[in-house]
Amino acid sequence: MGVSAFAKRHPVVTYYGLMFATSWGLGLIVLGPDGFVGRKPISGAQLPLVYVAALAGPSVAGLLSIGLMRGRQGMQDLLSMIYLWLKAGHIIFVIFWMAGLFMLPRYFVYHQEAAPGSPEGAAWVGVSRVLLNLDEFITRE
Repeated sequence: MGVSAFAKRHPVVTYYGLMFATSWGLGLIVLGPDGFVGRKPISGAQLPLVYVAALAGPSVAGLLSIGLMRGRQGMQDLLSMIYLWLKAGHIIFVIFWMAGLFMLPRYFVYHQEAAPGSPEGAAWVGVSRVLLNLDEFITRE
């Protein structure tokens, strides 16, 4: 029995086996033998790579499982589905972006109409600051 035949006959076992091998194999590569068994502590630079290795296991196992069970046609079906999701995400992004562009002038009008020193005016000043410094607002800690 070949690998592909085994994968078609036992898809769940194949997926979990590939996931286990990928996650732990990448963890071994990232940490090295001493770090893998706990003789050496994990450094701050290795920790993000350990997370990536752990999260890559299910993704890589899924792709390998599709390739083993369905072959080229399965990969083409997957890519066509991913393309549809990307297209939908792009349309949703453009809708939200345009909504923000249409609302931004109205927010500035509200800001100008509020009485100086009022709580409403202070709220619109805060909204204006957030919109004008959006990159700093999002990345603040």
